[in-house]
Amino acid sequence: MVFAGTAALALSACGSQVPEAAPYLQAEHENLRWSDGSKVKLNRVDLQDANKAIAGKDFTEVSNTQQWALGDSSFGAMGLDANGNLFGSMVRNQGIDPATNALTAGSMVGTVKNGKFDAFPLQVEPPNNESFRQVIAGDSDGKNFVWVETADTSIVASSWVLYSKPAKSHEPIRLASSADDSKSQVPPLGASDIQPVIRKDRVYWHETVQTEADSPITSRMRSVDLAGTESPRDEANDVAYPASLDVSMAVFAMTPDTEQTQDEFAESLFPQPSGISLVDELGNTTELLKVAADSPEDSHFGMMRGSGNTVVFSYNGETLIVDTLSRQVTSFEEPTDSNITGLAQCGDLSTWAYMDVSGELLGKQYVYNVKDQSLRAVEEPKLFGTSVCHDNYLAWSVHDVENDGAFATEIVTEWKR
Repeated sequence: MVFAGTAALALSACGSQVPEAAPYLQAEHENLRWSDGSKVKLNRVDLQDANKAIAGKDFTEVSNTQQWALGDSSFGAMGLDANGNLFGSMVRNQGIDPATNALTAGSMVGTVKNGKFDAFPLQVEPPNNESFRQVIAGDSDGKNFVWVETADTSIVASSWVLYSKPAKSHEPIRLASSADDSKSQVPPLGASDIQPVIRKDRVYWHETVQTEADSPITSRMRSVDLAGTESPRDEANDVAYPASLDVSMAVFAMTPDTEQTQDEFAESLFPQPSGISLVDELGNTTELLKVAADSPEDSHFGMMRGSGNTVVFSYNGETLIVDTLSRQVTSFEEPTDSNITGLAQCGDLSTWAYMDVSGELLGKQYVYNVKDQSLRAVEEPKLFGTSVCHDNYLAWSVHDVENDGAFATEIVTEWKR
């Protein structure tokens, strides 16, 4: 085992010590390459070497939403503001018509402060001029909130509207909608992939575009200013699932499927990730990582998050943390037959969990500090599998495994540096 050096961090006022850096083995990645074709050298850390995170020492619980776990409404987190207050949606439970499988109860968007849900006002122009709202996804950078909602009552929505609201402002702002997409000549392919991400004064997302029926589906990244003073603009083609960094957006480079035949499944029309690229503010795309030509055909990327210079993603059974400037790479082999979930990256902290093939969480929320290279694990057998963060605030969800009627509870924690 090679032991990483310990970063020189100042002691906190209470005199706590700097966490110990996790031991690692140096290796080369079998399938990933840098843009110039060189092999990716990495520090491979064993998850078994994670130190147990202790409440009161490593972190402090700030708040939770347990009051709604068994109520008529349940809360789902989409982000945190600068003070660690949750941002998300509140939905009335039992809101599905069993006869039509359509939603009958809409959602509200807002923040949780002092144990109370503070709902944002309805927009001046709700989708389709209706009061029904189904919230799909959202993001917060601490100062601004963005979210996507739809007036569709079906569980699989096709239309969507993107909104923003500064934390210090009262009224939400309508930014963009699925109706703005004039390049696609076929009906919208669904709203579930619209996942807005804030970077500086803009919000980014990706869309799928199909110019004609049965033609290959391509993807593109678009953006709009948070103030809503401009029209949405195209940023890059053949990219998807953006993650916000200091000087660019990290994106999956997508390879269009142009060999689809009549006999193949429709799913094969969708492009697949073939690497990771960086898109700067001028729309220039630079390749960062790519999959080697001799990699197994079943190679696949999982979710990706980012902040600062750090990109965190899953690839072929590994969780990888990449410094896009220094090219230092840290790798964690994922548990057998598991998938990453609850991935979030803010400042120096990366956090995630794993679930098995049956959807059961494996009971540990990992927290890695990219600055001091320490790995800690919160032992929580009731993990639900979602996470959000801002600065040194981390929040994850838990559920009462012994009560089938209980909904997820969000736990907000503040971590010591």
